[in-house]
Amino acid sequence: MRKAFSPTLQTHAGQPVTFGSLMHPFHGRSAVGILLACLAVVGCETQYGPERTYGLRKDPVIKNGQKMMEERPLPDRPGQLPIASIKDLTEQEDSDHPFYRADSAKRKEFLVQDLVRDTGLISADDRKIMEETLEKLFGKPRDPKVAITDKDGNPDEKAAEGLQVDVTTLARGSVLYREHCLHCHGITGDGRGPTGKWVNPHPRDFRSGLFKFTTVNRVEKASLKASRGDLARTLRQGVEGTAMPSFNLLSEQNIQDLVSYVMHLSIRGETEVRTVLGAFDAAKMEMVDEDGLEEYINKASRSVVKAWKESQAAANAIQVPTMAFDPNDIANVEKLKESVQRGKKLFEDKKTNCNGCHVNYGRQAPYKADDWGTLSRPRNLTQGIFRGGRRDSDLYARIHSGIVGSGMNPFGKDLKSDEIWDLVNFVRVLPYPEMRKNVGIEIPE
Repeated sequence: MRKAFSPTLQTHAGQPVTFGSLMHPFHGRSAVGILLACLAVVGCETQYGPERTYGLRKDPVIKNGQKMMEERPLPDRPGQLPIASIKDLTEQEDSDHPFYRADSAKRKEFLVQDLVRDTGLISADDRKIMEETLEKLFGKPRDPKVAITDKDGNPDEKAAEGLQVDVTTLARGSVLYREHCLHCHGITGDGRGPTGKWVNPHPRDFRSGLFKFTTVNRVEKASLKASRGDLARTLRQGVEGTAMPSFNLLSEQNIQDLVSYVMHLSIRGETEVRTVLGAFDAAKMEMVDEDGLEEYINKASRSVVKAWKESQAAANAIQVPTMAFDPNDIANVEKLKESVQRGKKLFEDKKTNCNGCHVNYGRQAPYKADDWGTLSRPRNLTQGIFRGGRRDSDLYARIHSGIVGSGMNPFGKDLKSDEIWDLVNFVRVLPYPEMRKNVGIEIPE
Protein backbone atom coordinates (compact mmCIF):
# COMPACT_ATOMS: atom_id res chain seq x y z
CA MET A 1 0.00 0.00 0.00
CA ARG A 2 1.32 3.39 -0.95
CA LYS A 3 2.40 5.57 1.93
CA ALA A 4 0.93 9.04 2.39
CA PHE A 5 3.20 11.84 1.28
CA SER A 6 4.13 14.19 4.10
CA PRO A 7 7.27 16.21 3.35
CA THR A 8 9.04 18.10 6.11
CA LEU A 9 11.06 21.27 5.91
CA GLN A 10 13.89 22.45 8.13
CA THR A 11 13.91 26.02 9.29
CA HIS A 12 17.12 27.97 9.83
CA ALA A 13 16.79 27.05 13.51
CA GLY A 14 16.52 23.35 12.63
CA GLN A 15 12.81 22.98 13.50
CA PRO A 16 10.71 20.84 11.12
CA VAL A 17 7.62 22.19 9.39
CA THR A 18 5.21 19.65 7.88
CA PHE A 19 3.08 20.37 4.83
CA GLY A 20 0.95 17.33 5.66
CA SER A 21 -2.45 17.72 4.07
CA LEU A 22 -2.17 21.45 3.51
CA MET A 23 -1.62 20.71 -0.16
CA HIS A 24 -4.78 18.64 -0.49
CA PRO A 25 -6.78 20.21 -3.34
CA PHE A 26 -10.03 20.15 -1.38
CA HIS A 27 -8.69 22.01 1.60
CA GLY A 28 -8.25 25.26 -0.29
CA ARG A 29 -5.27 26.06 1.91
CA SER A 30 -2.38 25.21 -0.39
CA ALA A 31 -1.32 28.81 -0.87
CA VAL A 32 -1.43 29.40 2.89
CA GLY A 33 0.59 26.25 3.51
CA ILE A 34 3.28 27.26 1.05
CA LEU A 35 3.43 30.79 2.48
CA LEU A 36 3.82 29.50 6.03
CA ALA A 37 6.53 27.09 4.94
CA CYS A 38 8.39 29.87 3.17
CA LEU A 39 8.23 32.08 6.23
CA ALA A 40 9.52 29.21 8.33
CA VAL A 41 12.58 28.80 6.15
CA VAL A 42 13.29 32.42 5.29
CA GLY A 43 12.24 33.78 8.65
CA CYS A 44 11.98 37.41 9.67
CA GLU A 45 15.72 37.82 9.96
CA THR A 46 17.73 38.93 6.95
CA GLN A 47 20.91 37.02 7.76
CA TYR A 48 21.85 33.35 8.10
CA GLY A 49 23.08 32.09 11.45
CA PRO A 50 26.85 31.54 11.78
CA GLU A 51 26.31 27.80 12.23
CA ARG A 52 24.58 27.36 8.88
CA THR A 53 26.72 25.60 6.27
CA TYR A 54 26.09 24.67 2.66
CA GLY A 55 26.99 21.04 3.34
CA LEU A 56 27.50 18.41 0.67
CA ARG A 57 24.82 17.33 -1.74
CA LYS A 58 22.93 14.16 -0.85
CA ASP A 59 21.05 13.76 -4.10
CA PRO A 60 22.79 11.91 -6.95
CA VAL A 61 24.80 13.81 -9.55
CA ILE A 62 22.99 13.38 -12.84
CA LYS A 63 25.60 12.85 -15.51
CA ASN A 64 23.31 12.50 -18.53
CA GLY A 65 19.70 13.28 -17.72
CA GLN A 66 18.54 13.31 -21.33
CA LYS A 67 19.25 9.58 -21.71
CA MET A 68 17.43 8.56 -18.56
CA MET A 69 13.86 8.58 -19.71
CA GLU A 70 11.80 8.03 -22.82
CA GLU A 71 9.32 10.61 -24.05
CA ARG A 72 6.20 11.07 -21.92
CA PRO A 73 2.86 12.68 -22.76
CA LEU A 74 2.38 14.25 -19.32
CA PRO A 75 4.61 16.22 -16.92
CA ASP A 76 5.51 15.19 -13.40
CA ARG A 77 2.93 15.92 -10.75
CA PRO A 78 3.06 18.75 -8.21
CA GLY A 79 5.11 17.71 -5.19
CA GLN A 80 7.76 15.90 -7.23
CA LEU A 81 11.38 16.83 -7.77
CA PRO A 82 14.23 15.22 -9.68
CA ILE A 83 15.81 12.09 -8.24
CA ALA A 84 16.22 12.53 -4.49
CA SER A 85 18.25 9.41 -3.75
CA ILE A 86 19.67 6.30 -5.37
CA LYS A 87 17.62 4.22 -2.92
CA ASP A 88 14.45 5.75 -4.32
CA LEU A 89 15.69 5.16 -7.83
CA THR A 90 16.40 1.45 -7.33
CA GLU A 91 14.00 0.32 -4.61
CA GLN A 92 10.88 2.47 -4.60
CA GLU A 93 8.54 0.26 -6.59
CA ASP A 94 5.36 2.22 -5.93
CA SER A 95 6.63 5.74 -6.52
CA ASP A 96 4.63 8.17 -8.63
CA HIS A 97 7.78 9.86 -9.89
CA PRO A 98 8.23 9.25 -13.64
CA PHE A 99 11.88 8.30 -13.23
CA TYR A 100 10.92 5.53 -10.80
CA ARG A 101 8.06 3.94 -12.71
CA ALA A 102 10.15 1.73 -15.00
CA ASP A 103 10.92 -1.80 -13.83
CA SER A 104 13.77 -2.27 -11.35
CA ALA A 105 16.17 -3.58 -14.00
CA LYS A 106 15.68 -0.45 -16.07
CA ARG A 107 16.33 1.79 -13.10
CA LYS A 108 19.49 -0.05 -12.17
CA GLU A 109 20.75 0.45 -15.72
CA PHE A 110 21.09 4.14 -14.87
CA LEU A 111 23.93 3.17 -12.53
CA VAL A 112 25.45 0.56 -14.83
CA GLN A 113 25.47 3.02 -17.73
CA ASP A 114 26.97 5.72 -15.47
CA LEU A 115 24.12 8.12 -16.10
CA VAL A 116 24.01 9.06 -12.42
CA ARG A 117 26.57 9.01 -9.62
CA ASP A 118 25.61 7.96 -6.11
CA THR A 119 27.04 10.56 -3.72
CA GLY A 120 25.91 8.38 -0.82
CA LEU A 121 28.74 5.93 -1.56
CA ILE A 122 31.46 8.49 -0.87
CA SER A 123 33.26 7.51 2.33
CA ALA A 124 32.92 9.55 5.52
CA ASP A 125 36.62 10.51 5.35
CA ASP A 126 36.34 11.73 1.76
CA ARG A 127 33.14 13.59 2.53
CA LYS A 128 34.88 15.37 5.39
CA ILE A 129 37.74 16.44 3.09
CA MET A 130 35.26 17.64 0.47
CA GLU A 131 33.19 19.62 2.94
CA GLU A 132 36.19 21.25 4.60
CA THR A 133 37.85 22.13 1.28
CA LEU A 134 34.67 23.54 -0.24
CA GLU A 135 34.06 25.61 2.89
CA LYS A 136 37.65 26.87 2.76
CA LEU A 137 37.12 27.97 -0.85
CA PHE A 138 33.52 29.21 -0.72
CA GLY A 139 32.70 29.92 2.91
CA LYS A 140 29.26 29.65 4.50
CA PRO A 141 25.91 31.24 3.54
CA ARG A 142 26.55 34.00 6.10
CA ASP A 143 30.10 34.66 4.89
CA PRO A 144 30.29 33.57 1.22
CA LYS A 145 33.48 33.92 -0.79
CA VAL A 146 35.29 32.67 -3.88
CA ALA A 147 38.81 32.06 -2.57
CA ILE A 148 40.61 30.37 -5.46
CA THR A 149 44.10 28.98 -4.94
CA ASP A 150 46.95 28.66 -7.41
CA LYS A 151 48.72 25.41 -8.34
CA ASP A 152 50.86 25.64 -5.20
CA GLY A 153 47.86 26.02 -2.92
CA ASN A 154 48.39 29.74 -2.27
CA PRO A 155 45.51 32.24 -2.51
CA ASP A 156 45.20 33.59 -6.05
CA GLU A 157 43.86 37.10 -5.54
CA LYS A 158 43.40 37.73 -9.27
CA ALA A 159 41.75 34.41 -10.20
CA ALA A 160 38.19 35.68 -9.85
CA GLU A 161 38.98 39.25 -10.85
CA GLY A 162 36.27 40.77 -13.03
CA LEU A 163 33.54 38.44 -11.79
CA GLN A 164 32.47 40.80 -8.97
CA VAL A 165 32.50 38.01 -6.39
CA ASP A 166 34.36 39.88 -3.67
CA VAL A 167 33.27 39.21 -0.09
CA THR A 168 31.51 42.57 0.31
CA THR A 169 29.33 42.06 -2.76
CA LEU A 170 28.60 38.44 -1.86
CA ALA A 171 27.61 39.36 1.69
CA ARG A 172 24.97 41.75 0.32
CA GLY A 173 23.88 39.19 -2.26
CA SER A 174 23.51 36.51 0.40
CA VAL A 175 20.98 38.62 2.31
CA LEU A 176 19.02 39.44 -0.84
CA TYR A 177 19.03 35.82 -1.95
CA ARG A 178 17.65 34.71 1.41
CA GLU A 179 14.88 37.29 1.16
CA HIS A 180 13.85 36.75 -2.45
CA CYS A 181 15.18 33.47 -3.84
CA LEU A 182 15.82 30.82 -1.19
CA HIS A 183 12.23 29.60 -0.92
CA CYS A 184 12.36 28.31 -4.51
CA HIS A 185 16.05 27.81 -5.31
CA GLY A 186 17.18 26.48 -1.92
CA ILE A 187 20.12 27.39 0.28
CA THR A 188 22.70 25.79 -2.04
CA GLY A 189 20.98 26.82 -5.29
CA ASP A 190 19.77 23.26 -5.85
CA GLY A 191 16.24 24.28 -6.87
CA ARG A 192 14.85 22.35 -3.91
CA GLY A 193 13.52 25.15 -1.75
CA PRO A 194 10.21 24.52 0.09
CA THR A 195 8.13 25.87 -2.79
CA GLY A 196 10.30 24.31 -5.51
CA LYS A 197 8.44 21.04 -5.79
CA TRP A 198 5.07 22.75 -6.08
CA VAL A 199 5.79 24.78 -9.19
CA ASN A 200 6.26 23.55 -12.74
CA PRO A 201 8.67 23.93 -14.36
CA HIS A 202 10.85 23.49 -11.28
CA PRO A 203 13.22 26.26 -10.21
CA ARG A 204 16.66 26.20 -11.81
CA ASP A 205 19.35 24.13 -10.12
CA PHE A 206 22.45 26.35 -10.30
CA ARG A 207 24.89 23.64 -9.21
CA SER A 208 25.59 22.21 -12.66
CA GLY A 209 26.73 25.59 -13.99
CA LEU A 210 24.11 25.46 -16.75
CA PHE A 211 21.77 28.35 -17.48
CA LYS A 212 19.30 28.07 -20.35
CA PHE A 213 18.96 31.58 -21.68
CA THR A 214 22.31 33.05 -22.57
CA THR A 215 23.82 35.32 -25.21
CA VAL A 216 27.28 33.75 -25.23
CA ASN A 217 28.52 32.13 -28.43
CA ARG A 218 28.40 28.45 -27.52
CA VAL A 219 28.82 27.51 -31.17
CA GLU A 220 32.44 28.61 -30.91
CA LYS A 221 32.99 27.35 -27.34
CA ALA A 222 30.46 25.02 -25.72
CA SER A 223 32.06 25.37 -22.27
CA LEU A 224 31.01 29.02 -21.88
CA LYS A 225 28.77 29.93 -18.96
CA ALA A 226 26.19 32.68 -18.75
CA SER A 227 27.28 36.30 -18.79
CA ARG A 228 26.42 38.63 -15.93
CA GLY A 229 24.12 40.42 -18.36
CA ASP A 230 22.25 37.17 -19.02
CA LEU A 231 21.60 36.56 -15.33
CA ALA A 232 20.67 40.20 -14.72
CA ARG A 233 18.20 40.13 -17.62
CA THR A 234 16.52 37.04 -16.18
CA LEU A 235 16.19 38.76 -12.81
CA ARG A 236 14.75 41.93 -14.35
CA GLN A 237 12.33 40.23 -16.74
CA GLY A 238 11.58 36.96 -14.99
CA VAL A 239 10.92 33.86 -17.08
CA GLU A 240 7.65 34.04 -18.95
CA GLY A 241 5.36 31.05 -18.45
CA THR A 242 7.05 29.99 -15.21
CA ALA A 243 6.93 30.92 -11.53
CA MET A 244 10.11 32.99 -11.88
CA PRO A 245 8.90 36.59 -11.41
CA SER A 246 10.42 39.86 -12.49
CA PHE A 247 12.58 41.62 -9.89
CA ASN A 248 12.72 44.82 -11.89
CA LEU A 249 11.65 46.86 -8.87
CA LEU A 250 14.94 46.07 -7.16
CA SER A 251 17.70 48.64 -7.52
CA GLU A 252 20.44 48.02 -10.05
CA GLN A 253 22.86 47.51 -7.17
CA ASN A 254 20.63 44.80 -5.70
CA ILE A 255 20.28 43.10 -9.08
CA GLN A 256 24.05 42.99 -9.52
CA ASP A 257 24.57 41.73 -5.96
CA LEU A 258 22.12 38.89 -6.61
CA VAL A 259 23.86 38.06 -9.88
CA SER A 260 27.16 37.79 -8.01
CA TYR A 261 25.67 35.50 -5.36
CA VAL A 262 24.05 33.21 -7.95
CA MET A 263 27.43 32.98 -9.68
CA HIS A 264 29.00 32.09 -6.32
CA LEU A 265 26.48 29.29 -5.76
CA SER A 266 26.98 28.01 -9.28
CA ILE A 267 30.79 28.03 -9.06
CA ARG A 268 30.67 26.22 -5.73
CA GLY A 269 28.08 23.72 -6.95
CA GLU A 270 29.85 22.91 -10.19
CA THR A 271 33.14 22.47 -8.37
CA GLU A 272 31.43 19.82 -6.26
CA VAL A 273 29.84 18.20 -9.32
CA ARG A 274 33.13 18.03 -11.21
CA THR A 275 34.77 16.46 -8.18
CA VAL A 276 32.09 13.77 -7.90
CA LEU A 277 32.37 12.98 -11.62
CA GLY A 278 36.14 13.20 -11.96
CA ALA A 279 37.81 12.25 -8.69
CA PHE A 280 35.93 8.99 -8.04
CA ASP A 281 35.17 5.82 -9.96
CA ALA A 282 31.59 5.21 -11.03
CA ALA A 283 30.94 1.89 -9.31
CA LYS A 284 32.11 2.31 -5.72
CA MET A 285 32.84 6.05 -5.63
CA GLU A 286 36.40 5.43 -4.48
CA MET A 287 39.16 7.95 -5.15
CA VAL A 288 40.96 7.48 -8.47
CA ASP A 289 42.78 10.81 -8.81
CA GLU A 290 46.45 10.52 -7.88
CA ASP A 291 46.87 14.13 -6.71
CA GLY A 292 44.54 13.74 -3.77
CA LEU A 293 40.99 14.93 -3.16
CA GLU A 294 41.77 18.39 -1.83
CA GLU A 295 43.99 19.19 -4.82
CA TYR A 296 41.37 17.87 -7.23
CA ILE A 297 38.77 20.21 -5.71
CA ASN A 298 41.18 23.13 -6.04
CA LYS A 299 41.86 22.26 -9.69
CA ALA A 300 38.14 21.96 -10.38
CA SER A 301 37.43 25.34 -8.81
CA ARG A 302 40.13 27.01 -10.91
CA SER A 303 38.70 25.48 -14.07
CA VAL A 304 35.14 26.57 -13.27
CA VAL A 305 36.20 30.13 -12.47
CA LYS A 306 38.21 30.29 -15.70
CA ALA A 307 35.12 29.31 -17.71
CA TRP A 308 33.05 32.01 -15.98
CA LYS A 309 35.71 34.62 -16.67
CA GLU A 310 35.86 33.69 -20.35
CA SER A 311 32.10 34.02 -20.58
CA GLN A 312 32.22 37.69 -19.55
CA ALA A 313 34.44 38.71 -22.49
CA ALA A 314 32.62 40.77 -25.11
CA ALA A 315 34.39 38.77 -27.81
CA ASN A 316 32.55 35.64 -26.65
CA ALA A 317 29.08 37.15 -27.04
CA ILE A 318 26.81 36.22 -29.94
CA GLN A 319 27.21 38.87 -32.62
CA VAL A 320 23.61 39.52 -33.69
CA PRO A 321 23.61 41.13 -37.16
CA THR A 322 21.00 43.64 -38.20
CA MET A 323 18.11 42.13 -40.14
CA ALA A 324 18.21 42.97 -43.85
CA PHE A 325 14.94 44.90 -43.51
CA ASP A 326 12.75 46.34 -40.77
CA PRO A 327 9.91 43.81 -40.29
CA ASN A 328 7.82 46.43 -38.46
CA ASP A 329 7.81 48.83 -41.39
CA ILE A 330 4.57 48.52 -43.38
CA ALA A 331 6.55 49.18 -46.55
CA ASN A 332 8.34 45.85 -46.04
CA VAL A 333 5.26 43.62 -45.93
CA GLU A 334 6.28 41.66 -49.02
CA LYS A 335 9.80 41.15 -47.73
CA LEU A 336 8.40 39.93 -44.42
CA LYS A 337 6.03 37.59 -46.24
CA GLU A 338 8.88 36.05 -48.23
CA SER A 339 11.04 35.75 -45.11
CA VAL A 340 8.30 34.00 -43.12
CA GLN A 341 7.65 31.54 -45.92
CA ARG A 342 11.34 30.73 -46.16
CA GLY A 343 11.37 30.32 -42.38
CA LYS A 344 8.50 27.83 -42.52
CA LYS A 345 10.39 25.72 -45.08
CA LEU A 346 13.49 25.79 -42.90
CA PHE A 347 11.46 24.81 -39.84
CA GLU A 348 10.17 21.73 -41.65
CA ASP A 349 13.42 20.93 -43.48
CA LYS A 350 15.66 17.98 -42.55
CA LYS A 351 18.50 20.46 -42.21
CA THR A 352 17.04 21.76 -38.97
CA ASN A 353 14.33 19.20 -38.15
CA CYS A 354 12.67 21.74 -35.87
CA ASN A 355 9.36 19.90 -36.04
CA GLY A 356 11.12 16.73 -34.87
CA CYS A 357 11.04 18.20 -31.34
CA HIS A 358 8.41 20.93 -31.75
CA VAL A 359 5.88 18.37 -32.99
CA ASN A 360 2.97 20.10 -34.73
CA TYR A 361 4.76 23.41 -34.00
CA GLY A 362 5.02 22.38 -30.35
CA ARG A 363 1.35 21.63 -29.79
CA GLN A 364 1.98 17.91 -29.52
CA ALA A 365 5.54 17.96 -28.25
CA PRO A 366 6.18 15.22 -25.68
CA TYR A 367 7.91 15.74 -22.34
CA LYS A 368 11.55 14.72 -22.17
CA ALA A 369 14.20 14.59 -19.49
CA ASP A 370 16.67 17.47 -19.53
CA ASP A 371 20.21 17.76 -18.17
CA TRP A 372 18.88 18.51 -14.68
CA GLY A 373 16.81 15.33 -14.59
CA THR A 374 13.53 17.23 -14.78
CA LEU A 375 10.78 16.88 -17.34
CA SER A 376 10.66 19.66 -19.89
CA ARG A 377 8.76 20.16 -23.10
CA PRO A 378 9.84 21.83 -26.33
CA ARG A 379 8.06 25.16 -26.60
CA ASN A 380 4.56 25.28 -28.06
CA LEU A 381 5.34 28.05 -30.50
CA THR A 382 1.70 28.77 -31.27
CA GLN A 383 1.20 30.08 -27.72
CA GLY A 384 3.58 33.01 -28.08
CA ILE A 385 5.26 32.33 -24.73
CA PHE A 386 9.04 32.64 -25.08
CA ARG A 387 10.78 32.01 -21.79
CA GLY A 388 14.13 33.41 -22.84
CA GLY A 389 12.64 36.73 -23.97
CA ARG A 390 10.56 37.86 -26.94
CA ARG A 391 12.85 40.42 -28.54
CA ASP A 392 14.08 39.58 -32.02
CA SER A 393 17.61 39.33 -30.63
CA ASP A 394 16.42 36.89 -27.93
CA LEU A 395 14.92 34.55 -30.52
CA TYR A 396 18.02 34.89 -32.69
CA ALA A 397 20.24 33.87 -29.75
CA ARG A 398 18.08 30.81 -28.97
CA ILE A 399 18.37 29.56 -32.55
CA HIS A 400 22.03 30.49 -32.91
CA SER A 401 23.40 28.92 -29.71
CA GLY A 402 20.55 26.71 -28.56
CA ILE A 403 19.08 26.41 -25.09
CA VAL A 404 21.63 24.98 -22.69
CA GLY A 405 20.68 21.76 -20.93
CA SER A 406 17.32 21.39 -22.69
CA GLY A 407 18.30 19.45 -25.81
CA MET A 408 17.69 22.48 -28.05
CA ASN A 409 20.67 22.36 -30.41
CA PRO A 410 22.63 25.40 -31.67
CA PHE A 411 22.27 26.18 -35.36
CA GLY A 412 24.75 29.03 -35.63
CA LYS A 413 27.25 26.85 -37.47
CA ASP A 414 24.76 25.31 -39.92
CA LEU A 415 22.61 28.32 -40.79
CA LYS A 416 23.50 31.67 -42.27
CA SER A 417 22.40 34.76 -40.36
CA ASP A 418 19.67 35.51 -42.94
CA GLU A 419 18.30 31.99 -42.47
CA ILE A 420 18.20 32.46 -38.71
CA TRP A 421 16.29 35.70 -39.24
CA ASP A 422 13.83 33.86 -41.50
CA LEU A 423 13.19 31.37 -38.69
CA VAL A 424 12.80 34.24 -36.21
CA ASN A 425 10.19 35.91 -38.42
CA PHE A 426 8.32 32.63 -38.85
CA VAL A 427 8.28 31.96 -35.10
CA ARG A 428 7.07 35.51 -34.44
CA VAL A 429 3.91 35.12 -36.55
CA LEU A 430 3.04 31.55 -35.49
CA PRO A 431 0.89 32.53 -32.47
CA TYR A 432 -1.34 34.88 -34.51
CA PRO A 433 -3.81 33.41 -37.05
CA GLU A 434 -4.44 36.74 -38.77
CA MET A 435 -0.74 37.44 -39.15
CA ARG A 436 -0.22 33.94 -40.56
CA LYS A 437 -3.00 34.61 -43.04
CA ASN A 438 -1.51 37.96 -44.06
CA VAL A 439 1.88 36.44 -44.83
CA GLY A 440 0.40 33.49 -46.69
CA ILE A 441 1.16 30.51 -44.46
CA GLU A 442 -1.19 27.86 -43.17
CA ILE A 443 -0.73 25.39 -40.37
CA PRO A 444 -3.22 22.66 -39.41
CA GLU A 445 -5.59 23.64 -36.62
